[in-house]
Amino acid sequence: NEQKAAVEKAKRWFTGDHPVETREGAAHPDRFLLNAKMRFGKCFTGIQIAKALGANNCLIITYKPEVIGEWIDVVNDHVEFEGWTGIRARKNENNINEPFVNENGQLPKVGGPVVVCVSLQDLSINADGSTKKRLSQVLKTKWDLIIFDEVHFGSRTERAKYIIDSLKWSKRLDLSGTPFRLIQEE
Repeated sequence: NEQKAAVEKAKRWFTGDHPVETREGAAHPDRFLLNAKMRFGKCFTGIQIAKALGANNCLIITYKPEVIGEWIDVVNDHVEFEGWTGIRARKNENNINEPFVNENGQLPKVGGPVVVCVSLQDLSINADGSTKKRLSQVLKTKWDLIIFDEVHFGSRTERAKYIIDSLKWSKRLDLSGTPFRLIQEE
């Protein structure tokens, strides 16, 4: 029930189903912060939000590279997301059958919505706006939704702000189990 409520609240926020004065008073009307406590199911809920919004291309940015596998598993293996494809920004040497962005920056050809997963550490953007050839498509794509996982860890650095500001996106979902310090700083 908590997951369903979170999906509904996020959808209502992103679709503008709030009084005008509430949206106008928001510091970031195109962003939504979800307090995803431990064992909440943030990957599942995040992709459910993407699905509820009709997001056909979604970018997951995580501060913890080791959780990319969880995101990929949810997208590619859960019955709720049949037809969706989770794509790693870097080839998984332990599972060469997982879809990944190739060295030339091309995403695999798939039908249906895509979810590209990249770590903040891998997603480097130089001062001139260039990046690794493998990640060039990430910069060129207009993302329907960016999900910033564990936003409380990495989003406060100048580097992270520069990276996020360099991306093209319509909506941003921030996930955190400890969002209070982040809220104070915004």
